[in-house]
Amino acid sequence: MKPKRVLIVVCNKGIGDGLEALPVFEMIQRYWPGVSLAAGSFSRGFQTDLFRRSPYIAEVVNLSGSIKDVFHAFKAVVHNVRAMRPYDAVLFLYKFERIAWPLTLAARLAGARVHYQHGYRYRDERKSTYSDFPEHIFFQLAASSLLLGVPSPVLLPMRISLSKEERDYAEAFFWREGLGRRPVVIINTRGIGQRDWGIQRFALVAKKLAEAGVDVVVNGGSALQVAEFPRVGATLPKGG
Repeated sequence: MKPKRVLIVVCNKGIGDGLEALPVFEMIQRYWPGVSLAAGSFSRGFQTDLFRRSPYIAEVVNLSGSIKDVFHAFKAVVHNVRAMRPYDAVLFLYKFERIAWPLTLAARLAGARVHYQHGYRYRDERKSTYSDFPEHIFFQLAASSLLLGVPSPVLLPMRISLSKEERDYAEAFFWREGLGRRPVVIINTRGIGQRDWGIQRFALVAKKLAEAGVDVVVNGGSALQVAEFPRVGATLPKGG
């Protein structure tokens, strides 16, 4: 049965996870035109700003607690019950099926149908759902199976809605740095895995991209990585 109001909870706080979740809202609107979709977020920063700009999201709901930690999730039960009460269904987007039980309890106490057990399990700890699918693909497959009941959905790419200020900032940055005449790749050194990779591998990736005719912009970096730049500078192409 088609619900009237659905809360889609993005369980990880990162802006990248929010971006990967955006196609889910567009996909649901295509299958269920007119349904009111809300994005549930444990973040109070860039992720919620991203959701507020989506034309497919009616509102953003701030949740509390932790998707992994039962104690912190339990402390937030009352808040989360109140936040989830307006919705007929709650879908948790997460790569694991095991989430802190007070979160699902809060959704049930709010009177919503709860969806989170997507059926992907691995005995091999080196594998996960993301071993088989990019995150935005997995999110759409889980949402279509659990919520829509569509086994083979039409998958959508990630699309982001930028404000005029953001577009102006990007255009000014590209003009100031002389970018745009060739393809541009941004390497985010602040993402998952930076502690394992180190700046050496980021530099080698940048070198290969530059050799292929791509301009490289490096975003962020820990203090340790920044300190390593002089040491690896010799591995970069001239002018890179």
